[in-house]
Amino acid sequence: MHLEHPITLLVEIDGVLADTRQARRAALAAAVVSLGIPPAALTISADAAEGRSFGEAVTTIARLASRIGARRGARDIDATDVELATLRAERAFEDAARQAVVLVPGARDALAALGERVRLGVVTRLSRMVTDAVLSFAGLEPVVRVVVNAPQGEPLSASTFRRALERLARGGTVVADAGVALVDAIATAEAAREAGLRPIVVGHGAPDATSHAPTSASWLATVDVPTYDALMQILARVRTP
Repeated sequence: MHLEHPITLLVEIDGVLADTRQARRAALAAAVVSLGIPPAALTISADAAEGRSFGEAVTTIARLASRIGARRGARDIDATDVELATLRAERAFEDAARQAVVLVPGARDALAALGERVRLGVVTRLSRMVTDAVLSFAGLEPVVRVVVNAPQGEPLSASTFRRALERLARGGTVVADAGVALVDAIATAEAAREAGLRPIVVGHGAPDATSHAPTSASWLATVDVPTYDALMQILARVRTP
């Protein structure tokens, strides 16, 4: 595939480059235990909280724990309790993610190689402090042209992807039809598609071989495979928005 201009590649590094699942679960567990919810309830409701912000996850787990009676203490959990537990989870996650960066195997090398051929930007729900720690640890700072972080506690939206495209456009022509997003969840893929990008879902957020991915996205088990040519072949199979 010949492109008149360099392809634009936006990457959600949380789940694609950095594996933060264990840090998120540990931070969430500490937060909900502080509400009087035993760890067993967290295990029961972990799937319901997967992929959500800490605020949404705490609310979901508290609601499910209340339904099954898995709480210690008689007082109901109110909005203030949820807010304090959410702040506790966010702070614990920030500390863990900065102190012990865990990279997805092979992702760093693949993105470093792609960065030499594409216009590479980062769009992420991670905080800027954690983002900087991940990129520094991976040695990818020289090839990343733009970093845009979603507002704290909010999922990635189409407007966040658009901001990244606008910032990349200041440094040269960005062709909308040549824009690609590597993300870790179907919901994020839909936000990228709404922004005019062609999404590819990577890693644990990708559907397994027995499920059906939406027609607006392709998927990869890991990001350690895509060379530039392989990425072009994948894009040829992804329906343009």
